[in-house]
Amino acid sequence: MKLPNVSKSPKIIQRLEWVTDFKRSFERRAARYGDTFTVNLGDEPIVVLSHPKAVEQLYTTNPSKFGMSPTLYKVALPIAGARSISQVEGEAHRRSRRLLMPAFHHKTIRTHSELICELTSEEMQKWSTGETKVMSDVLKKISIKTIVKCVFGITGGLRYEKLLNVLADLEGGRAFPLGIWILYFDFLQKDWGSWSPWGKFLKFKQGMDDLIYAEVEERRANPDLARADILNMMLAARDEDGNGMPDEELRDDLVALLNGGHSTTVASIAWALHFIHSLPEVKAKLMAELATLESPAEAASVEKAPYTNAVCQETIRLYPPSLISLLRVVKAPVQIMDNTFEPGVALTASMYLTHRRPDLFPEPEKFRPERFLERKFSNFEYHPFGGGSRMCIGYTLAQLEMRLIVATIMKGWDLELASNEPVKFANRAFSGIRPACGIPMVMKKAIRSTVTSK
Repeated sequence: MKLPNVSKSPKIIQRLEWVTDFKRSFERRAARYGDTFTVNLGDEPIVVLSHPKAVEQLYTTNPSKFGMSPTLYKVALPIAGARSISQVEGEAHRRSRRLLMPAFHHKTIRTHSELICELTSEEMQKWSTGETKVMSDVLKKISIKTIVKCVFGITGGLRYEKLLNVLADLEGGRAFPLGIWILYFDFLQKDWGSWSPWGKFLKFKQGMDDLIYAEVEERRANPDLARADILNMMLAARDEDGNGMPDEELRDDLVALLNGGHSTTVASIAWALHFIHSLPEVKAKLMAELATLESPAEAASVEKAPYTNAVCQETIRLYPPSLISLLRVVKAPVQIMDNTFEPGVALTASMYLTHRRPDLFPEPEKFRPERFLERKFSNFEYHPFGGGSRMCIGYTLAQLEMRLIVATIMKGWDLELASNEPVKFANRAFSGIRPACGIPMVMKKAIRSTVTSK
C-alpha cells in the first residue's frame, strides 16, 4: 500500500523528534508535504490530515472502521489503565461515552460556574501589588483545585490535600522521574525497586490509585444523590441493562479526567493572558465587555460575553489543547479524499495545522478574536478538541473554566507582562504548546478588594 508523503527518517529518529520537538517536526513536514503526510513512530504508520474536507471525512466515517492505536495504547496504559474511555473501542467505547455524557452536558457543567470563580478569587486574595507571579504556576493551583472539587466534590481534609498533591506531581512531571521518555521506551520501564525511575513511578501510581479507590468505596457505602459532583453522576450512571461502572473503569476514567482535565487548560489561559496584555486593543474591548457583567460568573453565558468567548476561541485556535486528534487505526478500507487507507494505518487530524490555513483564517499567525464574531466555522475547520466519536468528552468544562478564570482575573486585577521578549515554547508529545516561561506578570493593582461571583 502506497502511503502519502512518507518521511524517510529512521523510525527511532522520528520518535525522538516527536518527543523532543513535536511542534517543529510537524511544521517542517507540513511545509514540505502540504495537507497530508506520513510519519512512522511505532507499530503503525501515522497519516496526518489537515484539509477540512479530510478532517470531515475522518470524523464522520463510521467508528466501527477504526480501532485503537497499539502504540498510543501502550504509551498511555501505565497511567490511563485499560478501561478508560480513551483506551477502549467499539461497543465498550460507545457504552462508556453514553454513561459519561450526562456528567459533561453543558447545563450540568455550568452548575460549577460559581465554584470556579470562587477558587480563582481565593487565589487572587493572596496577590500583592507590585509582585511578579508566573501565571502558569498560579493557574495550576486554581485548575487543580477546580478539577478535584468538580470531579470529587470534596473541599478539605487529608484525602483532598493528597489529591491536590497527586495532580501537582502529574502536572509538574514528578510522577515521571525521567520525563515522558519513560512511557515511550520499554527499556526504561524496569522496576529495580523504589529507588529506580520506574519503581518511583509505580509507587506514585499505587498511591494515586489507593486514594481514588478509597473515595469510590466510601461513596458506594454512603450514597448521596444530592451531590452534584462528576463522580456522583458517574456512580449513578447505568447502561441499558441496568449495570453501573465497575471500580476499575471508574478509576481509569477518573485518572483521565484528573490528568487531562487541567494541564492543557492552564496553558490555554496563560496564552490568553499573554495575548490580552500584548495587544491593547484586545484588552480594551475585553474590559469594556466585562464591565457590563455584574459578576465574572456571568461569563459562563456566551451570549452575555461574546468577546470574552472569542478571545478564548482565538487562543486555542493558535495553540489548541493538542496538536492532533486521537489516533484512529483503520480496520476496514477507508477513503479520505484521494487516498484509500488499508487496515493497519493510523489516521489523525491536526487541528494545529488546520487552524493555521490562510484560506480559512486570513493572517493565521495574527491574534484576532473578531474572526469568531464575523463568521461561524464548521466543526472541521475549527476543531480544537477533536471530533466525531473520539471528541474530548471534557471540552465543555475546559471551555467554561477558561472563560470564567479569564473573566475573574481581568475583573479583579490590573496586570502587565513582566517581559516583552518573544515567548519560547515548551514541548510535550501528544499535547499542546505551552509557554516555556509560564508567562510572568506584574500585579499592578487590585481593581477591587474582593472579587466574588454572584
